[in-house]
Amino acid sequence: MGAYGDLRLIPDMSSRVTVNNGPDANAPALDFIHGDLCETDGRPWATCPRTLLRNEVERYRAELGVQVNAAFEHEFNLGSGDADCRAFSLEAQRQGAEFGGWLLSALRAGGVEPEMFLPEYGKHQYEITCRPALGVAAADRAVNVREITRKSPGKWAWT
Repeated sequence: MGAYGDLRLIPDMSSRVTVNNGPDANAPALDFIHGDLCETDGRPWATCPRTLLRNEVERYRAELGVQVNAAFEHEFNLGSGDADCRAFSLEAQRQGAEFGGWLLSALRAGGVEPEMFLPEYGKHQYEITCRPALGVAAADRAVNVREITRKSPGKWAWT
């Protein structure tokens, strides 16, 4: 593509996410908005990820009569706790319970609609799933889960 000219980031106000600081009273709130990359004259930029996805979703609807309703399964390692717990165990669930409670609450506040928080196969590995959403909202939701999870208060160590 090369470098030429400038682009503008046009906020999609319907995608705004706000999550208060949660259990850490000193942490700032998380507040962000997804946006579309556009040319300086307002035309969609040819390689804006949200525009590309929006165009494909519309093509599926027009050519195939299909409505894209998607959800993602997110997995991460949480380096909290000293014990090595068995995969998928109640012990592992209890070890991650404090973080899981905070995360579910934060995701709800961010409009993500979480469904499950559970231990996975690997050591300190957990999974979060959320309700499906239509089109670009599904991709925005996937980004929201990652950003909110990363924003967790500092008392949990990430590996």
